[in-house]
Amino acid sequence: LGHAATAVVNCQTPTTIDGVQYRPLRDCSTIDADVLIGMTTGDRLSFDDLRIRDIRASLRVAWVQGVPHPHALDALAPDYVCVASEFLRHACIDRWGVPAEKLFVCYNGLHPDVVQPPGSIRCTRDPYRMVYVGPTAKGLGPALEILRRLRSWEPRFSLDVFGGDPLWGGANTHQDMPEGAHYRGMVSQAALAKSLQDYEYCIAPQLIEEGFGIAVQEAKRSGAVVLASAVGAFSELFRNHWDGDLIQG
Repeated sequence: LGHAATAVVNCQTPTTIDGVQYRPLRDCSTIDADVLIGMTTGDRLSFDDLRIRDIRASLRVAWVQGVPHPHALDALAPDYVCVASEFLRHACIDRWGVPAEKLFVCYNGLHPDVVQPPGSIRCTRDPYRMVYVGPTAKGLGPALEILRRLRSWEPRFSLDVFGGDPLWGGANTHQDMPEGAHYRGMVSQAALAKSLQDYEYCIAPQLIEEGFGIAVQEAKRSGAVVLASAVGAFSELFRNHWDGDLIQG
């Protein structure tokens, strides 16, 4: 809309992409903006870095993607809190003690230049191919157990894993996968969207309460059947047995 946008993030060098200036956090001692939107995910989950920076902003917003309360939220001192689901809105009220009038919901979206229009999706799916997208801790162990049980009945079942621990800055520990499972690494959003059209099922058997779940939305948009635990925001992202199956317990 013509605004000047700057992202102060954990990038290696300053760069400009699609009109947005990216600046390394470590080199930024001053932030001067009309609107400051603060987000922290994974790693330390903390706004403590803001304490050592000179910040001037007319409006401050915290952008929340998950349930865990970030450390040093007072360093951001948000005027409002933007959350990625109704589930997170209730979590912020009930668990964080954020006043309801300070909260608003803004769902994460899928970029229209990346995902395919529904009518253009090819129909060459392998009915025995499954995919898991995301960090290991969210449910890779149960996904591999599902694979093991399915292969004991039908050896053609396979599971591809995208992302893994490197998504959260961890080491790649996925070189040795069990039979029928393959680690596909970290790929671009566009490459992932294209790849998801090859799978019959996306499985997300996780215990961690999902704040939004972009991966399952991408899989659903790509036409894969999503099987997901009924945790967090998943229950509001699917009509059960209609555009996905929610697994209780």
